[in-house]
Amino acid sequence: MLLQFPSQTGGEVDLKKSYDAVIVGSGAAGGMAAHALTSQGMKVLLLEAGKAQDTSKILHSMEWPYDHPRRGKMPPDYHALTTNEYNFRQGAPFPNSPYSKVTSYIQGWGQSDYSKTLVVDDKQNPYTGTRYAWVRSRVVGGKTNIWGRLALRLSDYDFKAKSRDGFGEDWPISYSDIEPYYDRVDEYLGISGHPENLDYLPDGKFQRPVKLSYSELHLRNSLKGMDRVLTPYRAGVTTDGLKHNKYRSRCYGRGACNRHVGGCDIHAAFDSPTGLILPAMETGNLTLRPNSTVYEVTVDENTGKASGVSFIDSDSRQSYKVKAKTVILAASTLESTRLMLLSKSQKHPIGIGNLSGHVGHNFCEHVMGPSVAGFMPELVGKERTLDDGRPGGFYIPRFRNLKTKSDFLRGYGFEGGAGCGMTPGTAFSTSGFGVEY
Repeated sequence: MLLQFPSQTGGEVDLKKSYDAVIVGSGAAGGMAAHALTSQGMKVLLLEAGKAQDTSKILHSMEWPYDHPRRGKMPPDYHALTTNEYNFRQGAPFPNSPYSKVTSYIQGWGQSDYSKTLVVDDKQNPYTGTRYAWVRSRVVGGKTNIWGRLALRLSDYDFKAKSRDGFGEDWPISYSDIEPYYDRVDEYLGISGHPENLDYLPDGKFQRPVKLSYSELHLRNSLKGMDRVLTPYRAGVTTDGLKHNKYRSRCYGRGACNRHVGGCDIHAAFDSPTGLILPAMETGNLTLRPNSTVYEVTVDENTGKASGVSFIDSDSRQSYKVKAKTVILAASTLESTRLMLLSKSQKHPIGIGNLSGHVGHNFCEHVMGPSVAGFMPELVGKERTLDDGRPGGFYIPRFRNLKTKSDFLRGYGFEGGAGCGMTPGTAFSTSGFGVEY
């Protein structure tokens, strides 16, 4: 199914009226806000800095690897990327970054030639300071078009961690407060998984789980005596279908899911455009305007409260100002933060919502790091299996600091997968050519 979005010039915005809400960014948070508000009859304007792209046409999950240049890898001269930037996109660490001390590789979201138009090119949009894994996606739907699909629930091991280890502060909410909302999201979006009855990794409202491969099942059985659990990948993918959404298909397990990191051209994997925005547009209450880069949150001079936003059409370079009763910033963590800092006024001299002076500080990067690979010699020569078409392999939840204390705080989990693929991940890093290869 092809996605029918407004033209690239965007929807018609009524500059004279005040919307109930204006939302900046159309990804996971912006899409959900638009869906929730329009379903209650509110008139909403959704502004997206990027274009509307039809991932049904560009991701090609069923295309054979040899039908695409370089088996889908990015060309070395893509937008004249520097060697270091290209290596980062391909999965190699920056020599001068914090990751240079990590002995393994980094997974770069923009590494696929299929999904290159869905992410911002760092050469054309540079940033200064210490290099870090800032992946920007200016497109309708944002990074939900390419997310990794892992859909886990936090537990009171997270919400009330201070009560367990004395570090930091407990959240003002508990799992019981948020569980009903987890349930609603699971049932609306479709989450595949297998119940394990773990208090530190709560089960969800699962559809059919992803089938474990032979080697994954072997590892699951091996871990049983070690107080560790290997569970099928809990993916934001509808494996049984959704009767309430005509824009999405159930997963058929046939495509090369890892080819474009997490994108899905049949929309079995959740994405904001098909899961939230298009259903919201059917209410008649949503105006979606792509190519609209917001540069300021405007404020009422008398109250100091947000009164709307100013934005630029990225094609015409024309500036507009729109009013709204509520302004929702959902342009990703860093872009929303930058917008708050740019929104200076007499009432907010160092940026809106920045009375504490902490906006833009205390940034904690998404940790990418060590990995390990194994090989099962007993499978050599055995019949091959179709393992490309799975939205994920397995997940091993945290096992540290649950019953006894380690020499560090809290814990960590592992994502992994095993099986046959049309183009194994090691193929691009293995040296040699022909017989030597």
